[in-house]
Amino acid sequence: MTSGRVVLVVAFLGLGYVYASALLGGTWYASQIPIPAAWIGVFSNRIIGVLAWMIAIQMLAVVVLSVPFAYLIGRIGAGYGPVIALAMTLAIFFVFSWSSFLTLFNQPLPTSTRIVTAFDQTKFIWVLPLLVWLLRKLPSNNRWRGP
Repeated sequence: MTSGRVVLVVAFLGLGYVYASALLGGTWYASQIPIPAAWIGVFSNRIIGVLAWMIAIQMLAVVVLSVPFAYLIGRIGAGYGPVIALAMTLAIFFVFSWSSFLTLFNQPLPTSTRIVTAFDQTKFIWVLPLLVWLLRKLPSNNRWRGP
């Protein structure tokens, strides 16, 4: 492995650590945002409204926090950006969430709780690679680039 590749691997490991820390802090902050009263009124049941708020605000936090990291990975990783992003998110998932994900299915919890928790856990895996892929598909506004 050349020294350039070693530097890139170390850079992506560091970026993954910063990304995991940002997700942890950002999702914690998003969970502290109070639920608007108008939001609860939209739903037929208070529990459904609270659950929908939790899912929506956390999803928004994950997407907003992931955009700058997706841009960096797309720029540095070039054609391998989505693969690098997937490797990073899988590593973060297995290091931080795998054990809690497994214990989720060994506890007597309602099916809805299991589904929501499984969705929350797995969205961390696919949001970053999807954003990297989408950012690569955006058209360039570089006029000097060929057709």
